[in-house]
Amino acid sequence: MWGEHGLLAEHFDEGEVNISQHTMKIFTVKEEGATEDEGTVLEGQEVLAGLGNVPQECAALLGFIYALNLQYPKPLTYTLEVFQKLFMEQDGLKLSPKVLSLKKQLLIKPCYLE
Repeated sequence: MWGEHGLLAEHFDEGEVNISQHTMKIFTVKEEGATEDEGTVLEGQEVLAGLGNVPQECAALLGFIYALNLQYPKPLTYTLEVFQKLFMEQDGLKLSPKVLSLKKQLLIKPCYLE
């Protein structure tokens, strides 16, 4: 999920951010002494910024994917499918084998938050 080919990227200097090379990315910039900044990139263009946190950026990204009828990039297919079908419960009856396996594992081993 993190890293060069993942969905999320974290930078500590705004100069590090080169959005033009990314197809789909949510990035955060944490500059020393400044507030954290988030943004969403589609096709090398920043399309959204300043929602306040990464979960809201993820939800907005799924909204863009639906509104613009975009396909998931290959490296992010399963990550975005989990967001869409397990977390947001949209189209949850049509799961790929990998996501179905994850869902079964999560149902067998529930985690309890204290």
